Amino acid sequence: MSDSSGTNAPHAGFDGGQDVSLVRTAGGHEATTSQQPAFPDFHRKLADPSGFAWLALGSAMTLYAVNVIGSRGIELPNAATPGMLALGAVLLALATIFEFISGRTFAGTMFGVYSGFFGGFVIIHVAWFGITGSYDGQRPNNYAPTGTAGSELASLQGLWISTFVIFVPILFLAATRQSGTIMAFLGSTEVFFILQMIHFFQGSDPATKLAKATGAFSFLSGIIAWYNGATSLLTSDSAFFTLPTFDVVKSD
Repeated sequence: MSDSSGTNAPHAGFDGGQDVSLVRTAGGHEATTSQQPAFPDFHRKLADPSGFAWLALGSAMTLYAVNVIGSRGIELPNAATPGMLALGAVLLALATIFEFISGRTFAGTMFGVYSGFFGGFVIIHVAWFGITGSYDGQRPNNYAPTGTAGSELASLQGLWISTFVIFVPILFLAATRQSGTIMAFLGSTEVFFILQMIHFFQGSDPATKLAKATGAFSFLSGIIAWYNGATSLLTSDSAFFTLPTFDVVKSD
């Protein structure tokens, strides 16, 4: 559009139209008028999945601990399988994906490793995968107690756990600039994996003191994971108080 002098009138074509300018809040976030009942608007495009991931991880660890200890006479590993499949494998894997989308490489790697642990445990103990149990209710799979390699099941599980004995120290070294609570969780799970590996190599008898110690460290790891989940959810935006994470490196 041009005026009588032949020069272009700036923005003349938008006179009377809808304002398309971007409004920002005092904190620098894009302002929005969207309303979410019962929840505050945090002006972010992607929610933080770490709280959900920590709580799912803590629940899976404590369920596994109760199973290892043999609480209330429950000794079959299948007792913890549903919770470990839903929380520790599937939902934790979803949280891992969103951690990577958020650009947090360490968190995505850490949650992915533990999702793999629980997923592998479930695969071992679900008969459909053809490792333990029976395929048709009558014919046992190879690593079932009455299968052709039933006596090798404990060693199989011990070898599986041994891979995580290697993974966790690498994560621990990468967490030295994260927080004290994350390092505490990784340290506790490393002890758990070492004890669990030895426990399986010795025959996986749930009545031994080693089994009780293994379950105790699994339970401790679950408690620390729940605490980390609480620190992720109880922020200054959503709660009246926050929990300390004991940062190792002093923030600027």
